[in-house]
Amino acid sequence: MDIGKFKPGLILCLSGFVLLNASLLWQVRDLLFAGYSDFASFYTGGKILRQHEGERLYDPRLQWNIQQEFASRVAIRHGPLPFIRPPFEALLFLPFAYVSYPRAYAIWTILKVCILFAIAFLLDKTVDGRGRSLPKVLLGWLVSLAYFPLAFDLRQGQDSVLLLLIFCLALQSLQKGADFRSGIFLALGLFKFTLTLPVFFVLLLRRKFRFMVGFLIAAAVLFGLSILVSGTATALAYPKYLWTLNQSAAAGLTTVRIMPNLRALFAQFGFAGSGANWVLGGVALIALLATALLWDFGERHRRPYFPAGFSLSIVVTLLTSYYIYNYDLSLLLIPILTLGPKILLGESHGWSRMLFLSCLGLLLCTPLYWFMLLRFDRSDWIAPILLLLAISLTPMVVTELGTMLGSEILAECRKL
Repeated sequence: MDIGKFKPGLILCLSGFVLLNASLLWQVRDLLFAGYSDFASFYTGGKILRQHEGERLYDPRLQWNIQQEFASRVAIRHGPLPFIRPPFEALLFLPFAYVSYPRAYAIWTILKVCILFAIAFLLDKTVDGRGRSLPKVLLGWLVSLAYFPLAFDLRQGQDSVLLLLIFCLALQSLQKGADFRSGIFLALGLFKFTLTLPVFFVLLLRRKFRFMVGFLIAAAVLFGLSILVSGTATALAYPKYLWTLNQSAAAGLTTVRIMPNLRALFAQFGFAGSGANWVLGGVALIALLATALLWDFGERHRRPYFPAGFSLSIVVTLLTSYYIYNYDLSLLLIPILTLGPKILLGESHGWSRMLFLSCLGLLLCTPLYWFMLLRFDRSDWIAPILLLLAISLTPMVVTELGTMLGSEILAECRKL
């Protein structure tokens, strides 16, 4: 299929989505600079370290007092927006604590837009192992700016862009055979351990032992930094702190119905509570194990496109996670920009190609995301899309973009 004739229309559509995202951000700029975004919690962590009170990093009273200094006009809160990251990440926001909150938020946003360009460059190199033309990198950057989860990350002042960069570096190192370095990179994402550990688990099952050593060494260093930042008692109490917040309805954390995962989908059909959580945990374990086995089988018997296995690990992690939000879907930019170009160029065919492209179209339909979020305040409808995306990636993990496996499946069906 010749996609060249569709390129101007694609660029025009993506540019429109970028303008939509920018306009929605501009409309709430005063609220963002006043402290309504999630960046308030990161800024609070940095301010606590600046005051040399790291041992009180998770003290609600101290958090509230600090937030009253720069976000006293936030009418929707009657308590602090808690800092929920591990202590080591507070170090990242320490430099921001030396400037005013509006300036810190602006710097953080500009920095992330620049990181998105670096991500587009990294993923462009991942597609074929070498850098390509600047226009194609700019197109990848345009896709990222048009993609709703990344726009929502910018709006909230979140750190998902940073996690995306870390995953891209880990993927590129794995593809080059630098497993030890890849493990170090992935460990840097432990500030969101619920999304990092499942991918580590998949690669561990695939007997990536040098990767495991690099990951564990970097994790130990980060734990040591956490102890230096907050003290041993606070660092060790961090899991209990998170559990307490999870049980508190007034903590300011997200509700289940606005999670784009299976947990939200289960709740939508009335299946919630501890029983549902155990089932979800079992589904997650089986799905991650199947991903590892499938990926390993593909590399031993076929010639799969390497990013496909990594992408499937990400999709399964997001789908079966216990706690995610819309901006966490930023990680899907990896399959979008590594698999999308090859599939659009016709390097795959059959049902998996059509299913992947259908999911891709829905994932990039930014107006639909904004409408569902602003009008109905829910994202559970995204879970079926992730499920279908995982299904479309399965044959691609086994062989080169699924072409051989697709033909074999069709042949077997004809025999029946």
